[in-house]
Formats: sequence, C-alpha cells, structure tokens
Amino acid sequence: MRILLFLLIITSLECFSQDKNFFDDFQGIKNGETVFYENHGISISTETYSYRFNEKGLKRVFRKYKLNFKKAVKLIDSELGVENYFVKKTEKIIGDYKLYSTVYFIKNNEFITVMTFNGLKNIQPSFEKTFIKNFFQNKIPKTIYVAPKIDTIQFVKRPIRLVSSCQWMGVRNVQCPFNGQMDWTMHETIEDAREFNKIREALTTKKKKIKLISRKSIDVIFEGKKTKAIKIVYDIRGIQSLLVNLSSGAKNLIVYYIAETIRGKNVSCILSHWDNDHLQANGLPALLGEVMQLPLK
Repeated sequence: MRILLFLLIITSLECFSQDKNFFDDFQGIKNGETVFYENHGISISTETYSYRFNEKGLKRVFRKYKLNFKKAVKLIDSELGVENYFVKKTEKIIGDYKLYSTVYFIKNNEFITVMTFNGLKNIQPSFEKTFIKNFFQNKIPKTIYVAPKIDTIQFVKRPIRLVSSCQWMGVRNVQCPFNGQMDWTMHETIEDAREFNKIREALTTKKKKIKLISRKSIDVIFEGKKTKAIKIVYDIRGIQSLLVNLSSGAKNLIVYYIAETIRGKNVSCILSHWDNDHLQANGLPALLGEVMQLPLK
C-alpha cells in the first residue's frame, strides 16, 4: 500500500512538473483576433469565430480552412471535456519531408474556436491536449506574449535592444529594414535543431523563383561560442526579384543557418540580409552583428 501511494505521489509530481514547465520555451504574439504561438518548431494559431457550434456554423468555418465538413475525416477527442472535432493532415512538401497538421474545431460558449498545429515532425496528441486544456482554463502565462511593436527582443534569455524600426514577421522572426532579419526557435535536442535547419534550407533552396549561387560551411562566433554556420547566397529570380531591385536595389539574399546550444537551450537560427543592407565594420548588418561574428580575414 505504501509503495502504491509513493508511486501515485511521484506520478502526480511528474505530471505537475511537466505541466508547470510546458510553456518555458513558448512565445506568442497577438494579431487582431488571431493569436500565434511557436514552440520547439511547432506553429500554433487560435481564433474564435462568431458562428454557432452547429452544422451550419461548422460548415462555414471548415471552408475557411479549405475543408469540407461532410467529406473531411472528422475525429473527436473525448478527453477534452468539451464538444469538438479535429482533422489530421500529412502533406508531402519536398523529398521525404512532410508537413504535419492538426486542426481542432472546439465549442467555446456556443461559438467555435479553431486551433491549428503545424510542424515538420509528427506532433504528439499529448502536446496538443495540454495546450488546449491550458487555453480553456486561462492558464497560458502572460509572460510568453510579446508586444506587436518592438524595440527589444528576448533572444534565448538575453535582451537585445534593436537598432532601428523593426517588425515581427512571425513568432520569433524579426526584420529590421536594411539591418537584417533573424528567425529562431528552440528545440528539445540539438539534433532536432540541426534537422529543422536542414529542412528549412531545403524548402528555401527548392523554391522556383530562387537560384542557389553558393553554399559553404564557415566558422563563426555565435553568442560568444565558436561554431559552424552554413552560408548560402541566393539570387531571387522572376517578378519578385524585379520588385526587390526596383524598391531597394538588392540583387542577392545572404543566409546563415546555425544550430547550437546556447545558455542551455538548443537553438536553430536563420540569419539573413540583402546584399545592399547597411553593413558594419564586422561585415554584417546591425541585427545579425548582435548575435554573430564572422571570422577575421
């Protein structure tokens, strides 16, 4: 009996610890009625619609997500404790790489809340359930949200003051005109971070209007740590290239892919800038220079 009680206590503590630490690596940003989140390479969105949770309302919302209410394979999660449907999709994106998606349609005070989960790896149902339950219990920490207008970012537990008028391009994706762009996420393992960068690189390189000019591995210092980066130079072809040239005079896009463990966090980071961005003495635009240094020539 004592052994059983001890096991029950340990299990309860483990569950509490997992739930307590669940949002440690999350970041969220609100854009109107939609809220976007990112965690370990998984992108999440939530939005509540003013349609009733009935067949008529569900048909309208399903269409917004390019789904047919009648034909879609609708599943139900009975553990959520609220009426719901969810649809799972797996889409081949390039080579053996796939995009895994789950779309939940959940009854929320007679209306419909939609939650989407997208990732380059199969997403565990337990992760989705934990997020959904915390959402409906108003337990998502307010500290994970960032302001739409920014002058400072938190980069892996370190604040960085931005040098110019910058804007969010997505969760943990900030762009500063003529000073570069930085896109990062944290992962459970360094192998996950490397694989995430590998897939992101493949997706960019295989785009029809992008031409690969050069690719090489270089030594860099990233957040004070000596490491390797994949440096790629792209030529943006077609009408998109014409528009870029007319508006800014840029010809090429330079991208650095880095995966490294920083302050105990496994980080995948994509740093990029146009060839006509304002370069500092270190050979990088201001935003990139905040986290990376190039080797001395």
